[in-house]
Amino acid sequence: MRTQEVTTSPIVITLEEGQKGTRVSLSGQEEIRDFVSRTLDNPERIALDIFITVPSFDSITVPVKSKRLKRIRVGYHPERIRVVLDLRGPRIPQFTTRPTARGIVILLGSESARGDEKNLLGPGDEEQGKKIVEQPSSQGRNVPPGDQGEEAIRHTFKVISVSERLTEDEIRGDPEEAALLRKGIKAYKARDWSGAIGLLRRLIEKYPHGKLTERAYFLLAKSYGRLYSDSPSSRFRELEEHYKRAINRFPKSIYVAAALLDLGNLYLENKNYYEAVGYYNLVVKRRMKSIEALRALLQKARILRVKRRMDEALSVLTQATERYPDLPEKTEAEVELSKILYEINSFSRSIKILTDIIARDPRNIYRYPEISLYLGYNYAQVGDHVKARNYLFRYYNCFPESKQSPLVLTQIGDNYRDDGLISKAVKFYTLVLKRYPDTEAAVISRLRLAEEQEQGNLDRKTSEMIGSSLQVYKSVLDHPPGENGKSPLAQLAMLKLAMLHKKNGEYEKSLRTLKLLLKRNIPVALKGQAEHAVKELSLIHI
Repeated sequence: MRTQEVTTSPIVITLEEGQKGTRVSLSGQEEIRDFVSRTLDNPERIALDIFITVPSFDSITVPVKSKRLKRIRVGYHPERIRVVLDLRGPRIPQFTTRPTARGIVILLGSESARGDEKNLLGPGDEEQGKKIVEQPSSQGRNVPPGDQGEEAIRHTFKVISVSERLTEDEIRGDPEEAALLRKGIKAYKARDWSGAIGLLRRLIEKYPHGKLTERAYFLLAKSYGRLYSDSPSSRFRELEEHYKRAINRFPKSIYVAAALLDLGNLYLENKNYYEAVGYYNLVVKRRMKSIEALRALLQKARILRVKRRMDEALSVLTQATERYPDLPEKTEAEVELSKILYEINSFSRSIKILTDIIARDPRNIYRYPEISLYLGYNYAQVGDHVKARNYLFRYYNCFPESKQSPLVLTQIGDNYRDDGLISKAVKFYTLVLKRYPDTEAAVISRLRLAEEQEQGNLDRKTSEMIGSSLQVYKSVLDHPPGENGKSPLAQLAMLKLAMLHKKNGEYEKSLRTLKLLLKRNIPVALKGQAEHAVKELSLIHI
């Protein structure tokens, strides 16, 4: 085994390369107790946030000699250190992250970290290795957020994860049949979906009435779902058929609930909300005491939110938090609750839920990025622009590649503008135009800059970049971001254009534009402004 000491300050990182995997050990001068791990895509990497307080230091990037790692990066953040493992290859390998008496150990396996620990352990770690194999923790495994399984339960009724049972390593049955299923599961865990499909189909063909055929059918459907996860809508009928074939063949199987949940998600992806809700209801009815039931409730609430049935969504989420109080998914449900409360203008209640989540465990602010986002949005609505900016900056700095990031920068600009800090606001609007030119946030920023231009608050360089206010408003109307000009931004541009015509003494153009705007289904606030402007124009002799 080859050992490399990667860095010695502020923490010691040691890398050990074995035949079946890579072991990364972290230790520091202080005891490392609290940490959170997550996987990140494009490029693939594993990130660990270690919650210890150390003096500020410059970021460290060290290339390493490893089959699985390109480099290890260590960065300083207030009250935490972030360690990033940049991976080789297109896939994130199976891995476990475990606390030890000396710090943290991350085990990366070429195919499966679990089961390979004995080949990666250093001297004196044999007993710790046995504990890892016998009692694997969900923390740090490469699973979707909220997919922690049974070990998260501490109180209330025993809750199971049907999906986890589907890929359990314990397999009993005919040796040859068991070997095929074991290989299929191994391929599935390694994200080799095509390999898993081939092995599971072979098992079903060779043992049509075998003891393990039931499990193979459901895992086969799930493998197809993962294989086509990038474009499920284009493979809708094929995927639907795989799930229904498994359900119809084994209607009393414990795995039916997981398949029903996947079917609901498939219909949701295809925007068939009615069918999706039907399947989610079946999951809850079929296996109430399962993690799949909780996830079904969460998905149902999200659909109700999209359909603007807010009272029903709040009821479903309240049911979820009360029925499953000790699962990590409860926090996810609370975050969804806070989002709905924000959308129905219950800002103080939304803030309380989010701050309670942080108070319960400060690490939640890193586990659930939308906490920062919606605290920023809520504080902006109640007029606390400093807190709003702090949370929005936190969100953007942690997730600059998020789809929400352009709108977050625009919101920060709006907060500065509301505080009268126009020059700072202009800088953020300009940044959005340069960094995200083809987004809705860019349209908003351009409209904001046009308004400031009318007030004489832009320098010549910025004015030349956006053109005249008249050009900006007409451009938004000629190329509206929504369908058929129904976008609120196009309607806002029309109102601004009418007001600009009025300001320039072009009363007929202004009145014509306002009447055209009032014929449309526009927000109440815009309608009030337009009607007031029409009354003012009626007093002017045109």
